[in-house]
Parts: sequence; C-alpha cells; structure tokens
Amino acid sequence: MKQGYSCAIAVLGSLNYDFVVRGPRLPVRGETVMGDRFNMQCGGKGANQACQAVLLGARVTMIGCVGRDFMGDEQLKSLGGAGAELAHIYRHPNLPTGACAIHVDSRGDNTIMVAAGANNAVTPAMVEAAREEIESADVFVTQLEIGEAAIIRGLQIASAAGRFVMLDPAPMRPIPETVWGMIDLVKPNETEAAYYTGIAREGRSLTEWAAQMAAKLRAMGPRHAVITLGREGAWYDGPDGAFLVPGFAVDAVDTTGSGDSFSGALAVAIAEGMPMRDAILFANAAGAVTATRDGAQTSMRGREHVEALLHR
Repeated sequence: MKQGYSCAIAVLGSLNYDFVVRGPRLPVRGETVMGDRFNMQCGGKGANQACQAVLLGARVTMIGCVGRDFMGDEQLKSLGGAGAELAHIYRHPNLPTGACAIHVDSRGDNTIMVAAGANNAVTPAMVEAAREEIESADVFVTQLEIGEAAIIRGLQIASAAGRFVMLDPAPMRPIPETVWGMIDLVKPNETEAAYYTGIAREGRSLTEWAAQMAAKLRAMGPRHAVITLGREGAWYDGPDGAFLVPGFAVDAVDTTGSGDSFSGALAVAIAEGMPMRDAILFANAAGAVTATRDGAQTSMRGREHVEALLHR
C-alpha cells in the first residue's frame, strides 16, 4: 500500500453533472413547483462513491468516461482535487458528460432523473485497461449507471482475482443471474431490494420486511446483503448474523449524495478490516454527515467529521 493511504479501492461507474433545484416540496405528475434555489455540482454514483472513499483516506482509482465539455472538466477537477487517481477516466469525443436533474424538498428528500451521455460509452476494453488497479484493490465497487458489458467485465476481473466485490444495484434494472454469484456484498435501499427480490411490504414492519428481503438477496448469491433504510439505519444479513445497525439523527438538508457516501465509506471500512457491524455504523455516520449539507461531492467530509458523529 502506498504510504499515507489506509487501503486501496477501485470504483467502476458513472460520472455525472448535477443540475439541482431546491424548493418547498417535490412536484407531483404534471405539476410545476416554484423552487427557491438552483445550483450545479459534480455527481454520479461512481464518482460520488470514489470521492467519499478518497476523503476517508483510501487510495482510489476511478474508472469511467466523461465528455469533452465543461461538465467533464468540473468532474475531473473535483475528483482530482479530492485526491482520486484519474488515469482511467476517459473523455469521449462526441458524447456529453452524463447529466442529472434533481429536485430537493425542504426535508432534504429528492427525485432524480439521469441522462447517461458518456457513461454509456464505457467499454469492456476500458475496464480491461484498468486490470492492474482492480486486481490490486482491497475492494472493487460498481453500480448500474454504465453499460452492462463493462460492469460484467469489471466483476469478472475482480472476482477472479479474489477481490472483495461490492455492488450498489442502482438504478434498478434487470441483472443477469450470473452476476449475483460474483458479488460479495450487495447494497440496495429498500425500494431496490423489493424490486430485486419481488417481496412486497404487505403490513410488515420496516425491519421485518428488510430482514426477509436481505435473506432472499443472500440466497441469490452474495455472501453479504446490506439494505439501507434511510433515517432508520441499515439491515445486515451475512456470515456475521442478521441485525439492524441504527442510523443517526441529524438535521437533513439534502440527501442527494448520502447513499453514495454510505457506499464509499462502507467500502473503506471493509477494506480496513472493520467488523461488519462497525463498518455499517461507520457508513451510516458518513451518510448522515453528507445529508447535513447541500450537494453531493461538495457535502462529503473526511474521517474526522465521521468519527465526531460516531462519538458524539
């Protein structure tokens, strides 16, 4: 491990540029709501998770694609400024950087729509070019905001090398059955878990529902299942047992990057060898810290902020 880093993480995924409107509430279908504020910021599940991991002390390689536009420039500036390694972020000559339209209400809840742009141009060959970084990582992380062929190649390389493989299965979409067996840990939220398991809540308590879904996810192949439950925390099912890890009560401003912050922090904690309960608690704290500020990458903070919340 390079001096000064606690672990090595390889992230394969999306890099987007976010256009955010904040207002009193989220619009319903066919409605226009007058917003209070507008801002632009760097985002994308892959880039956000990479940013959080590097801020927590990991050596992070980001693998993905942006356009040759101001949005791509800003994304490279953001990740490079945080300390991520950018050699495997490609710049497409024609496609724009992925863009994301986000609405945020006064409680910090949001709705999101993404135009993939250059994210769809990530190829298995690009992933293959990062083989050395993937094979030397303690944890390999990916999501579903880029093309399936590239995701599968990354999973194959990491799994064959014996790396710990973590999948954030968002946005929701069909996953080939062969993929589940290459995953060590799957980390959906409750909506995504219901989609992949087909289990409806049907009057169950949130934790009872999460427990049933997590057990089914494990039966599909992954050794560990972590279902995030927003303010309630996260439900875990795996070799260490099945249990709820409580969340943290904070004054949420914007939850846009909180799930990605959780994922990046969980990858770091696992790579550093934390017991799973402690790793999830650490990730819950990172997600809560992010929710207290506007933005995605701009709201993420380093280890001192996460540990301050853990020990308050």
